[in-house]
Amino acid sequence: MTIGNIPKEICRKPFLHVYVLLGYLPTTQLETVNNQAKKRHLFSNMYHACMSCITEPLKSAGEGSVNMSTATRHVHRNHPIFGSFISNYPEQVLNTCILTGDCSNCGCTHQFLGNFNPDGSRSLCNLDAVLATIDSFEDDPTNFL
Repeated sequence: MTIGNIPKEICRKPFLHVYVLLGYLPTTQLETVNNQAKKRHLFSNMYHACMSCITEPLKSAGEGSVNMSTATRHVHRNHPIFGSFISNYPEQVLNTCILTGDCSNCGCTHQFLGNFNPDGSRSLCNLDAVLATIDSFEDDPTNFL
């Protein structure tokens, strides 16, 4: 993971130490598991558990604050927020918890992916349903999850 505004001339030179390794994701084939559905579920759980551990320091820094220096050496108190994640389609499926074949951006199911909207707009989420779901958290947090 990295920020997106690093010039190509800098990010392609490893000796400049632009990237910081946050962690390794395990690679396994789970040969002992024969059920393919269970294997996919285990891969998904393992990925989410690893990403949760790796991004835990970002969560505490975003909720509190952290002092960071700018390129001009001025120190500012910041609240960093993990705002985007660039990934390929299989990783998008894992991150958005959708079924393979569905759109990870608009929530369109695989049956409707070929339908082209010539005006370029897409239907928005039902805002009332989203707000009602968010409000339901205060009443019953377990039902919200």
